[in-house]
Parts: sequence; structure tokens; C-alpha cells
Amino acid sequence: MFAQCIATILICLGTASVPGQSPLRLSGNYAFGVTGGRPKGNCKVQNGSEIMANNGRFIFKVDGTVSWTGIEYGVCTGGAINSAPNQGNGTYKLSTEGLTTIDFDPTNPGTRVIHVHMRADRQVAIGAGHRSTGDPWVAILIKTSSGQSNQTMVGDHHLVRSVQINDSQGLATYTNLGVASFVGGGTYTEKGQAHGVSPTGKTVDSVYSSKGTFRVSADGSLTAGSASRPGAVASDGSAFFWVGRTGPRVELTIGLRRAKKTRYLSRDWRVAGFGLDLGSAATRPSFSSRFLSASFLPVTGTFSMLGSGLTQDQAGKRSGKVSIRGRYTMLADGSVKLDRGSALPGIPGAVGAEGIYAILCDPDTGKAGIDVLVRQCAWPEVYGTSTAGTGGFRPVLESSAYHNLMRHLACSRCHPPSDTHGPEGGMYLYPRALTSP
Repeated sequence: MFAQCIATILICLGTASVPGQSPLRLSGNYAFGVTGGRPKGNCKVQNGSEIMANNGRFIFKVDGTVSWTGIEYGVCTGGAINSAPNQGNGTYKLSTEGLTTIDFDPTNPGTRVIHVHMRADRQVAIGAGHRSTGDPWVAILIKTSSGQSNQTMVGDHHLVRSVQINDSQGLATYTNLGVASFVGGGTYTEKGQAHGVSPTGKTVDSVYSSKGTFRVSADGSLTAGSASRPGAVASDGSAFFWVGRTGPRVELTIGLRRAKKTRYLSRDWRVAGFGLDLGSAATRPSFSSRFLSASFLPVTGTFSMLGSGLTQDQAGKRSGKVSIRGRYTMLADGSVKLDRGSALPGIPGAVGAEGIYAILCDPDTGKAGIDVLVRQCAWPEVYGTSTAGTGGFRPVLESSAYHNLMRHLACSRCHPPSDTHGPEGGMYLYPRALTSP
């Protein structure tokens, strides 16, 4: 299941219209975290299901090959645990738009393939299962680095969490959407909203609070509490994740650095998500994941999401188009709410401090799920390489007047007309081509 279940946060990706992003190669180690599920799976229980949380490392090389090592942790109906190491080798291709195709079995092309979207500076990627040849899952990848410590995570972070429990009481799930505060001594507190669904499909919404410990290693590896909750933090501290696997419980937690003032949510994004439906349908439980493109228009306050999704339940596996439209509202604390119409509850979420990531939480009755979004625009990103002669770019801080000019000349899709100032003090970070050392 590892090969089918590797790869929803919003992330800012480079686009083909921006020079210097060219066919790229990856190099280095990426920590990954995955959660998902499927009916029966590796379990022998009749009409049972298997939930999972995987973690490990990808090693990408410039020759287009990739290898991986990890731990597959699955829980069957009733609490039986399937846990085993997994490793292998494959190939990858990275497009100029940031779409990365990973082939786990190159000798049989197309049979075991996943897609993830790579952030423009190649530090973070996200993905989700959307092909009928795989299973429902969502994942995040973060590149390991050096010189990290607990200080990398100090401060407040928006947080979203997917939890599944498969014990003797039956399959249950819940999500958390909240704020976590980390201090350099290695402790954190969090509070927010919990949305839970019982094995019978009963939905309970409540307020939660918790606390714990964490440790960040020099390479950016993150441990939350104990070794059973490994993860990673981005080198700039903008995003982190950890995977939980304890007894019959599996978890994926994703965090985004919180801004001190409102962040914008505009233009084009990528979306990856996973959810579990325990409602009244005879074929439940129903696992689903989706991989979408999204557009947010602040002038009209409307949004649209379109892409493909995968659903798997006792009746079988189905893939098809996913379309979500409505209006959205940004709040002063960086929170966001998506309104799909009067008949459906609003979807709550948050935007990260850098304006390149966002998270959402499914509020529907009988269901629980999360989405991760990445902004699909390279201009506010630090990307490429600052080495002369490599076709990379060096970030240059320019005034908002320069931003307004460049917006019209070269990147009208990056910022809406209402963006009249930069994210911090009227300044934007722009890439400039290197012509000399």
C-alpha cells in the first residue's frame, strides 16, 4: 500500500510562464507523511477496513531516479495491526509547472504511478490519490536540511489533523482545526475545534485543548511527544507535519506558521485532500481523496475547485471529476470560510503566514476530512538557485510600486487588482535572473 499511498495543504507552485523553472531535477532527502484507508485492504475481516499512516524518506537524485524507505502501519477492523518496513526504487519526472510524477515500477510504466506538486523552491510537496489504480490517501513531503533546532518552530501555527481509530468498538474518525503555540524549550499547547464521527455515523462537534512536547533535530526531523509521532519541519519554518501511529489510532497533523495580520487568499492553488464517510449508506465506510486545482477571486469573493477524485467503499472503487464552487470570507486572524450554499455547512480553514499554504477541514455530517492547498504562482516565492550560470533566480526585495508594474507586465495571474500592498510593510520578494556571480 506504500507505493499507492504516498503523496491536502495549499502550496505556491512555479508556473511554466516564469523563466528559470525549466525542466528541473531534484536532489536530496524528503521526509514524507501519509494517511489513508481502504475497505478490507490487507485485513481478513469480512466487510472490514484498513486505515493507515506511513512515514519515511524519499531520496531524489539528479539522474531522475528515486529511492524510498519507510514504515507501513495499518490497522484492521477490530484493532489488528499490520506494520512492516518498506523500501524500493523508481523514477521521477518534474514538469515546469511543479507536477512531479513518481513511477514505483518503471519496468511496467503507468501501473504504479503517483503525482505530487512540488513547491517552487523544491522544499515542500503535496499529493493525493486520484487514480483508480490506487487507494485513497493524502501526503506531504518536506525536504530535510541542516542547522535546524526547536527555534525553527517557535511561535503560533495554524493546525489541521486527521485521526482514524479502528478498534473493537468499530471505525471512528475525527478532525481538529486549531492553533498550536510552540516554545523553544520543547513544549507546545493547542486549542481549537474538533469534528468527530462515531462508528454509527453520529457527528459531534466540540472545543478541544491539549499540550505536548516536541523536538527538532539538526536536519529538520521532528518528533512530537514520542518516537511513534515522527515528522519534519521546513527549513524556513513555514510548514511542518507529524504522523501518529499508536495502537488502533492513526493520525496526520499538518501545521502552517500563523501570521500576525491577515493574509490574502487569491488566484490559483493546488488542493490535495482525504476524507472518511461513516454516514448511513449501506456501503459505508467510504474512503475518498482528491487532487484539484482551485481559483480564488477576491474582487467577487468567489472560488472554484475542479479536478479528479477517488472513492472506495464496500461497493468498489470509483474515480471521476470533482467540482466545488461558492463564496469565501477571510477573517482578521488568518482564518477562512468557504460557503458552498445554504444547504451545506461552511468549510472552515486557515491561510499560512507566507500566503503560500492553506488548510481546510470537512464539516459535513457523518464525514471527517482535511484538505491542503498550495498557491500556484511563483512570483512571491524564493525559488531556483542563486548560483550564477545555473538558470536560477536570486530573490530581490522591491517596493510595492515595482510590484504593481510587474503585476501588469509579467504576472497578472499572481495577484488580483485588490492586492495593492505586499504581505509585510508594502514589500514583495521577487526573483531576478542571475547574469553574474
